[in-house]
Amino acid sequence: MGEMFDGLISGVTARGIFVEITPHLIEGFIAVENLEDDYYIFDEKTYRMVGKESNREYRLGDEVRIRVARVDRETNQVDFVMAANG
Repeated sequence: MGEMFDGLISGVTARGIFVEITPHLIEGFIAVENLEDDYYIFDEKTYRMVGKESNREYRLGDEVRIRVARVDRETNQVDFVMAANG
């Protein structure tokens, strides 16, 4: 845990963002409450997260830098957080 990777946003929901680490074919999740640089609002029509103050957008297909926060081997779930430089 704590390792950093480049990934692609593979899904956006009201609960958060799914990111796939392409070379490893691993998909993980970033919960919206873990997007700590702003308050993000889900735009259902365009499947994107938009920062209320910054207007920063996270959309399907965007490249992002993530850090592994948690791995649950029993459920095969991986949680990510955005890397410090996003």
